[in-house]
Amino acid sequence: MTQRKMKKIFNKIMGLALCLVLAVSVLANVPISAAEDYEPYTWVYNIKDMTKTYEGKEGKIIANCFVGSLKLYGFKSGIKKINKSLKKIAKGFDCTTLYDYAETSANESSYNDVYFEYVNPNVSYADDNYICVVMDHEWYAGGVHNTMIRGYVFDLDTGKALSLSKITGKKWNTIKKLLVEKIVASGEFEGMEDQIDTFAANVKESDISYYINNDGNVVLVLPEYTEPFYGGWCREYVLDEYSVSENK
Repeated sequence: MTQRKMKKIFNKIMGLALCLVLAVSVLANVPISAAEDYEPYTWVYNIKDMTKTYEGKEGKIIANCFVGSLKLYGFKSGIKKINKSLKKIAKGFDCTTLYDYAETSANESSYNDVYFEYVNPNVSYADDNYICVVMDHEWYAGGVHNTMIRGYVFDLDTGKALSLSKITGKKWNTIKKLLVEKIVASGEFEGMEDQIDTFAANVKESDISYYINNDGNVVLVLPEYTEPFYGGWCREYVLDEYSVSENK
């Protein structure tokens, strides 16, 4: 065997060894909040650039669209099901509305502008039982700059998305009472007692998003344009009364 062939074989062996080391390192990358006895799992982010440009007779609109996705890797039994859910969630952000606005503006106006839609997934909490993915969503098409937040909490063993009542172990009426107290205490809606009463009488659990923050506390999210408060942004209220670590 020539020295050249031996060198090629040696390089292949070293390459395979390096891949094995990297694979073991990835699988051993346990979330920061996890304890030493947690089963290993990790996640990988991906950003898809779907930017388009629309030119009319006089106007030109660039529609910047960046949609992030997240995929889990590891040995938890619910990971496969969670990945299916995350893939479906990411597909829901296809920038279709942004494109429609951009095309219309380019054809009907004489100005240039840059519209955008950014979707950024973040893991706000992770332990051996749950993982919480927060979708931060920003949107602008010539009017209000909307900021949106949606939280998704999954059971790592079953892969199921968990409701607010499930994660807190409390009925919606109990959570709703706390939410209304937080809204009043914020002082943002001073003098709007009647509107708050109307909100309390009509709001359902499905109207509210939630996520788990890094401290393990439940954070309630009023979606953008929630009646009667309105506004193109979300409002967040931390429930210090409920910690995931205390309710396992």
